[in-house]
Parts: sequence; structure tokens; C-alpha cells
Amino acid sequence: MEKSLMMMIFYKLYESIAKLNKNIKKSLETNQIYEKIINLPFEKINKCKLNLDCFNSDNVSFFIKPKNCYNRKQRTILEDIIQIEESNNIIELDLKRINSISSSKSKSSGYKYKDIYEFGKNVFVERNKKWSLEECIKHTENGLGNKEKIYEIRYYKWNNRHEWLNSDGSHHFAVANYIITNKNINYKIKCQITTYSIKEELKTIIDNYCMFLINDKLQYHLYELFLNTDINIILLESNNCLILIKKNETYKNLIQLMKIIDNKYIFYLNDYLNEKYDFQYKH
Repeated sequence: MEKSLMMMIFYKLYESIAKLNKNIKKSLETNQIYEKIINLPFEKINKCKLNLDCFNSDNVSFFIKPKNCYNRKQRTILEDIIQIEESNNIIELDLKRINSISSSKSKSSGYKYKDIYEFGKNVFVERNKKWSLEECIKHTENGLGNKEKIYEIRYYKWNNRHEWLNSDGSHHFAVANYIITNKNINYKIKCQITTYSIKEELKTIIDNYCMFLINDKLQYHLYELFLNTDINIILLESNNCLILIKKNETYKNLIQLMKIIDNKYIFYLNDYLNEKYDFQYKH
């Protein structure tokens, strides 16, 4: 056999062995990653603002805002998906349509009610604050800080909920809501509304990435775990980590593994955001 032919055969054999060794090594590394994920010292993710109540109408921004948001290196692909539209127009809105308030002494005391009506019922009935509607409105409007008596409202389109951005008057406002709801009074207030909505770009992100949340107490485990990959880990203000994984064959099995772990520990964000997006465009 000619020397050149033998060299060619040897080279091809060497290439095959090298490729096989590389695949074996890759397979072993992948299996090690799977094993390390399964054996992580899991903590429940922080979802204190996941539920909507009388003090919260925004359960999306909570999940996507990074810590040190002014540090450009910490920006995420999700940061710009929320569109904010400020309006200078003053409109009239039925007070009953306000679902939540941004500030209250009761908030820091740990009270939680599903909406303003339930909050007002607690103040009026259980705390025995028998204020009249006129008293409630007067007290609330005195704390607005503007002569025109205009309420600053945030409208979260993905939940179809309105939140009053207040600094005072929460208890009187809640009782006013309770009274007019029980008596079916159509009481209009003057409002300036800022609308929050999810941009269509979310669909492109969901098509290309899988996004998971995990408690940020595990951040150093994650950095070590995904050290030699292009998987991104971002710390969030919610005290969670956002894990961004590209949808491709390399990470196919990893993604499947992370999806089947209890969502108390690894929360699959794609379905959640998609649900909010779809709701927004149906209402």
C-alpha cells in the first residue's frame, strides 16, 4: 500500500477517534450538568408579587427588572418589552374600576385583600370606620396634591387593571369604593392615565429563548454550572435569577429537564408571559 494512502487512512482514523472522544467528553459533561441541576440546593423562587391584590396590579415587571438596571452589562432582552404610554388627557373614570392602590400603611402591616372593595369592607365593617361617602371623597381629594383633583392612574393592559398611584388616603378611598359598589353608584373621578402594555417583540423572544427563574441564593451554583456555555444568568430585583437559554439542539434536553422540575423552584417564564400577552390582546 502506498505511503500516502496509508497516511490518509491513518489521518481519517485519527479524526474519527478524536471526534468520538470529543462526543464522549461532551456527553459526560452534559450528564454532569444534568446531575448537578438535579442536586442543586433548591430554594423556592420569590414570587411575592405574582398574585394580584389591592396593593398590586403589576405582576410582570416584577419578574424582568434586573438589579443595577443602570449597569448596561446587566440589561436583559426582556427589559424593553414593556411599552409605557403617558397621556396628558384628563378623562373621567368610574371609581369602581380602580383595582389597587400603590401605597398604604396597611400594606406594610401585612394585610392582603384581593381588591379595593375587600379592603374597604375590612376598614368599614371590621375596623368600624363608619365614614360617609362624602367624608371619604373629601379626605382622598385633599391628599391628591393638585387643585384640579386629578388622580394619577396606571393601567396594566395585560391584567386589565387600574392602579391609583397614591401617597395618602388609601383607607378612605377603599371605603368609598365599598360604599359605591354596594349602592351601585356611578361615581366618576378625573384621571390622568399611564398605560403599560407588552410589546409584540415578546413573541420573537419566546420563539428563540427559554426563560427560567430560580432563587438568587443559587446564583454562584449557576455561574459554575454554566461557566463554559453561552447561557446567560441575570440577577433580578425580585431576588431571583433569570436564566436565558437559546432554543437549539445543544440545549434541547437541558430545557426539557428544567421544565419538569417543580415550578416552585424553577419557574418557566415563557408560558407565564405568553399568557399575559394573549390576555392583553383579547381585551
